[in-house]
Amino acid sequence: MGTLVDLASQYKNQLVWVGWLSIVMLIVSAALIPVLVSRIPENYFATRPRQTGREYSWRSLAVSCARNLFALLLLLAGLLMLVLPGQGLITILIALFVADLPGKQKLERRLMSHPKLLSSINWLRAQRGVVPLSPPNHQAH
Repeated sequence: MGTLVDLASQYKNQLVWVGWLSIVMLIVSAALIPVLVSRIPENYFATRPRQTGREYSWRSLAVSCARNLFALLLLLAGLLMLVLPGQGLITILIALFVADLPGKQKLERRLMSHPKLLSSINWLRAQRGVVPLSPPNHQAH
């Protein structure tokens, strides 16, 4: 036990920063996650998957890069929140929704076909007075 106290005192400044970072992440995730979840269209998972073959312009490529960078930041924050205070799993799920990657739609639909996850997301939507998400339509694959 003495070595743990010595280790904590040796890294006191870093532990204080991690503590403040976890508090900020908790507050930001508690504020941002319900807003992002409420912005998902109610039929997002019930409609046919979107076409993937599209042409890219410099503008669309820049937007895609920005979205993926934001998704990466959300993913890292979600992974940190698995061990720090915050809504880690939901943050990771939001990162997946934001990302612009191949195979994303199939994975999203598969994840949202789990009743507990869908009910958790719909509970957050209900707290903001938003219509629940429709479950994935498996015939539309």
